[in-house]
Amino acid sequence: MPFNKEADQVQELVKALAEIQKPLRIFAILKLVDEFYTKGERENLLAKYKSLREADQAAYERIQAAQPQDGIGHEERLTKYGEQKAKELFAPVAVAMNARKETTQQIRGFETEHPLITQLFGVRGGL
Repeated sequence: MPFNKEADQVQELVKALAEIQKPLRIFAILKLVDEFYTKGERENLLAKYKSLREADQAAYERIQAAQPQDGIGHEERLTKYGEQKAKELFAPVAVAMNARKETTQQIRGFETEHPLITQLFGVRGGL
């Protein structure tokens, strides 16, 4: 059974490598961020990203709050109320969804422009 022993050793090695991977990744992100941004820039960008994330979360919550409270789906609403009334009931949701689309686009633009800041935000526990 030497094969099983070797397989177990490989498994243990893989586990050990996985455990050191995260701290090494964090260390690499911190060093890269130091290389490309001053401390002031980092803090300003982190605050901006946090603000964008909070605005997106608020937009998501507005979508949830705008949902019609009749407990039925769109098709059933059409049948029960007719197209015009169903459209009126859904209008606040559509407005909220369009607002969230904007916040999501702002986040994606920031993440594209500042991928290291985005990673640092995650490392700091912001996500």
